[in-house]
Amino acid sequence: MLFTELLKVYEVLEENGSVSFGWNTKGPVDYGIDIDRYGKFFQIIPFVDENKKPRYMSVPASTKKETGTGVFNKFAYGKSKYLLGYTTEKDKNKDVEFVDRTDFFKHTRDYHIHLLKNVDSEPARAILDYFTYYSDHHDELINMIDWNNHREYENAYFMLCYEGIPVLEYPEIKAVWEKEFPRILQEESDYSGLSLLSGKKVPIARTHNSVLVSGGSNPSIISFNEESSESYDLIQSYNAAISVEEALRYTTALNYMLKDNDYNCFFDDTTVVMWAGNAAPAYSKFGNILIMGNMQNDLPLDQSELRKLTKDISRGEKVDFNGFPLDPKEPFFITGLRARKGRIQLDFYFENSFGEFIQNINLHYERMQLNDEKSKNLSPTEIIKETVRDIEKANRSLKGSLLTSVLKNTRYLDEIFTGVLNRIRKGPDKKRKEKSKVTNRIQKGPDKARYETTKVTTRKAQVLKMYLSKNSQSSKEVTGLEININAKSIGYQCGRLFAVLEKIQKDATNVENLSSKHFNAAMATPGNAFAKVLRLNQYYVKKLNDSSKIYYDRLIQEIMNHIPEFPKHLSQIEQGEFCLGYYHQKQELYKKKDNKEVENNA
Repeated sequence: MLFTELLKVYEVLEENGSVSFGWNTKGPVDYGIDIDRYGKFFQIIPFVDENKKPRYMSVPASTKKETGTGVFNKFAYGKSKYLLGYTTEKDKNKDVEFVDRTDFFKHTRDYHIHLLKNVDSEPARAILDYFTYYSDHHDELINMIDWNNHREYENAYFMLCYEGIPVLEYPEIKAVWEKEFPRILQEESDYSGLSLLSGKKVPIARTHNSVLVSGGSNPSIISFNEESSESYDLIQSYNAAISVEEALRYTTALNYMLKDNDYNCFFDDTTVVMWAGNAAPAYSKFGNILIMGNMQNDLPLDQSELRKLTKDISRGEKVDFNGFPLDPKEPFFITGLRARKGRIQLDFYFENSFGEFIQNINLHYERMQLNDEKSKNLSPTEIIKETVRDIEKANRSLKGSLLTSVLKNTRYLDEIFTGVLNRIRKGPDKKRKEKSKVTNRIQKGPDKARYETTKVTTRKAQVLKMYLSKNSQSSKEVTGLEININAKSIGYQCGRLFAVLEKIQKDATNVENLSSKHFNAAMATPGNAFAKVLRLNQYYVKKLNDSSKIYYDRLIQEIMNHIPEFPKHLSQIEQGEFCLGYYHQKQELYKKKDNKEVENNA
């Protein structure tokens, strides 16, 4: 179960110091509010880097989702309205206006007095003096700050600093929060019940913390706000009985992995999170590279090395990846999260051993391999691009089902196969001409505005081979790496024959338009199409030299021996075999031509 595994990985992360109970170990801090020993404001300390990225520090964890215009308790950390009593907002005309939020400042003052009044330390006394003095002299504080940087301060996070050092780095201040946090958790719920995760009677969380998934505004995985979801007089997340502490722990673990790119990647608008049972980032980094094709720039790893590691893991062997050992027996988890209408939608969740996942992925990639220099492992996104012209319009279920097929080694969705066939029927994509940035005119040159030279590109052939290898037992003989001249498949042999006839046309006239005119008909209704194409071929053969005539005559005769009669129609599977036969034969023809040129040059 997802939440159970997130609680387990939280414990591992807590043991290795990556997370800490009551703390957000990766909280963004943009600026520090520096005060002296008397609590007087001294300066604004920038913690942002040269790219205006914040520094990440341990900050007090939030126990609830902050929405609306409510006032929340903030301890030494928060936005300017809490720690400075001043903020900027946009009016109806989207013009920036300065807003006095002394009410927020005084609320924060009272909270700090409550927590620090009995703490005997200079930083604690300075904090109290700061809030007490500037609550009565607020204008003095505002006038000392340069608000020309209001755009940078608008959504920035501030931390109180004492003589240049963040106050939360002082042990006595840190101890105050660690004592306060458990009390806050107990006050977060007014209902106790049996937790669905632990089975113990505990305070149940009414709301759950936000999850940092892109594309949403403070969404939660578990959220109820409709009366139709209520039962037995239980409101909101009381319907999904998870304790306050459990809710905090699972969201902390999930957010930690969402902030670290080693644990996550993107599949269209879905955020994919991967982690091992021991929380070692090397496992998820390897999974990210292998599944999504996201090769890391800092890893000296090429395709051949990646394939070797994959095969070794598939055989159950431990391997060294970037200096870290990967154990195939290690539990591994993959989930897909997507922000939708203020909530998190769980697109998929898989759990298995790391070795089983890698073995399934390796089988998937082996199915699409071809003996072609252009052949490479296609990521799920690249596969889907071969089924539709615009990936944004791809069926959402297609994306999830593809990952399911890859990770669980199940049949591929038929829509992938039919999508590729439809793209082949519609013909090659025309690449747009590019304009010069200087002259704004169409650039000329051999690499501009070219068409793909064939309907069946290497990538389309890979996807067809992938599908037929898994979904069609009868197609096994035609899904090898290279051509199978003895294949019994009529569709495959028809495809081979069409490739030969197309090559004869090109050799005779230096024109290759047979595909654009007759490919679709030959693929669907070979009985009618080939009668016409073979008649045309007689005209082209007359223009060949004697040696070419003999070569192509023997080749055509060899293929025709496998076609006792042209069928009237080919099924969808047979049409896929036709395309593979066409691709294999075309590669074979050009390979022989290249070899002959090498011999002549030698």
